[in-house]
Amino acid sequence: IPAYLFYNANLSDDFVEGEDIDYTKGITGVIIGNGATAIGQYAFYNNKKMNAVTIGTAVANIGDYAFAGCTAVERLNYNAKTVANFSDSSCVFKNLGLNSANGGCNVVIGDNVETLPSYMFYCNNAVDGNANGITNVTISEGVTFIGNFAFAGCSKVENLNLNATITYDVDVFSFIFRHLGLDSATETCSVVVGDNVTKIPANLFYCLDTVNNANGITSVVIGSKVETIGEMAFAGCA
Repeated sequence: IPAYLFYNANLSDDFVEGEDIDYTKGITGVIIGNGATAIGQYAFYNNKKMNAVTIGTAVANIGDYAFAGCTAVERLNYNAKTVANFSDSSCVFKNLGLNSANGGCNVVIGDNVETLPSYMFYCNNAVDGNANGITNVTISEGVTFIGNFAFAGCSKVENLNLNATITYDVDVFSFIFRHLGLDSATETCSVVVGDNVTKIPANLFYCLDTVNNANGITSVVIGSKVETIGEMAFAGCA
């Protein structure tokens, strides 16, 4: 998918060459098939009518700001097996679902996904306009690696269903889930660790302190097959 392909696009779903363009409809859904290997920077930037996105299994690179400003997205089906890491300034999903019709965005990480890149849904903070509207996250059991700060700043999350089979111990400064659910609309954030999970890695939800790195987790359900909970896995979840 080339860079800037649908940058700020508001074309009608029924666009026909030579006819007037209806700018009120906009692109309402995007399915990126399993043949696509890359999504260029700003490819779908600022498409404010888009309410559903599906990313195929073969995508290996996603450019900066590719889906930033897609504030109406209600569901993201993410199926990319392995994607190269982002940086803290990539802002690939900045403001995703922030103004969706149903009041939130549901992110489903599919069964084919093996790794989630660093800074995937990272939000610096809401003050700088980098918040997103993600309210529900499901991570499948195929995921074996989650990069640093992948969900940091996703402060509106109310439900996290974690089925990832992570066997390594997370670095103490990874802050994968920093600020998770801290500003949720319900003032609650529930974490459910699935019955397939056998290990909760050290430092997975670790918060350095409750001022700068706190999260909003209010309840945790741990699945029946968990055998190991690493050191400081939930430390600081006050």
